[in-house]
Amino acid sequence: MQIKDLAVGDGFVYLMEGSTKVKFYVLAHNYESVLNGMGRTMFCRESPANLNLNKFTAAVQKWISDRKSVV
Repeated sequence: MQIKDLAVGDGFVYLMEGSTKVKFYVLAHNYESVLNGMGRTMFCRESPANLNLNKFTAAVQKWISDRKSVV
């Protein structure tokens, strides 16, 4: 099966993040085709990633923290 054949919302793939298999759902096919060209598929991670803020600069840490409180 090819990515283009996956149903939006129901289709999913597993991708490796380090040594962990993570599930991603199809959100849209030909996403932003004017900007990206035809054939691009947008995915959404099934569960939120755990962010380790220590990896980022202070400015990026603040930006992420500000956004988390809005959501």
